[in-house]
Amino acid sequence: MKPSFTGSFARGQKIVRYLMVAALLAGAAGLLLFHEGTMQQTVCVALAAALILAVIVVALLECRCPHCGKRIINGVLVLSTCPNCKHNLYTGDKPKKGKKK
Repeated sequence: MKPSFTGSFARGQKIVRYLMVAALLAGAAGLLLFHEGTMQQTVCVALAAALILAVIVVALLECRCPHCGKRIINGVLVLSTCPNCKHNLYTGDKPKKGKKK
């Protein structure tokens, strides 16, 4: 039986987006708000690095095509169709047959 990945891509995309914003805010806070070499700056930069690692893990585990199940890493925030099977990632609709340019 083929595993179902329905809803996984949209959920993964949302989590990746939130983690990236949090990493950006933590890194900016560490670099702009605190003096160089302080413990607060080190903690903020370490938190930003940990959040970037979390983005990678979530992208690997959650961001899959609902139709073919392939991982989608590159362009996870902007894609709407699977680069492998060309199905819509949100609705699962097949690509329309028509004239190719």
